[in-house]
Amino acid sequence: MTQHRFAEVGIIKKAHGIEGRLKVSLFFPLILSETSSLEVLFLGKDDKPIPYFLKSLEPTGKGDYILHFEDCHTRDEARRLVGMRIFVPLKQLDECFDTSVITEYNVLIGFMAFTTARQPIGIIEDIYELPHQYLARVIYFGKEVLLPLNTHTIVLIDKEEKTITLQLPEGMLDL
Repeated sequence: MTQHRFAEVGIIKKAHGIEGRLKVSLFFPLILSETSSLEVLFLGKDDKPIPYFLKSLEPTGKGDYILHFEDCHTRDEARRLVGMRIFVPLKQLDECFDTSVITEYNVLIGFMAFTTARQPIGIIEDIYELPHQYLARVIYFGKEVLLPLNTHTIVLIDKEEKTITLQLPEGMLDL
């Protein structure tokens, strides 16, 4: 039996409608083309994701999708899947998802934050979503600091090393 290695790509948010559809949030934009196809997603809360075959997958915007699995026919069946994490085999990750773009900043929880001078700031413990920006909560020298996350502050995200390099406003860490 082949042992698959998986990458987490999203989470099931809620049931949608009465026919077993689900609203899901994906961490990376989906890129489907003639050479790539996504026919199965793996769901789970532990180390052994279970395959679910896709019937349909439609974007709704901002990283959310409405999906329908072949074996999910009612709202009650869909509700049982809410909160499940979504995985794909590693070999499909770069084929089907644009991993250079993050649509959900929550994937950065647990990443080590650094300044552009490679000064360690701390581990991102939580992400707060505000109406116009995201903030990362870190503990810096025993004090809670909220760091802005946007295209102006994020310099580099290294998913393999689980690090993020930030260009912070001058004096931000001196507060």
